Amino acid sequence: MLVRLLRTSGITGWRVNRQVAGYEVDVLFRDARVVIEIDGFAFHSDAETFQRDRSRQNAIALAGYQILRFTWLDLVEYPERVIAEIRRAICGG
Repeated sequence: MLVRLLRTSGITGWRVNRQVAGYEVDVLFRDARVVIEIDGFAFHSDAETFQRDRSRQNAIALAGYQILRFTWLDLVEYPERVIAEIRRAICGG
């Protein structure tokens, strides 16, 4: 869903499933140093997974990347907001 939104919005410079700080991220804008993660409740519903995600996010942030997190609901119900936030992050504004 996010890939489709990026393509239809004409946003370029991204890659999917890339490594940052030893972790695979959903979408990476390497030049802008922006990582996008899509969170689904089914994959983030227990304490161990929740804790692991926090450690992972901290490592990526400490490597100098800004992290944007969106849910499936964000993508489906608020796609314009998602794209606007991504544009702000990758354009430095």
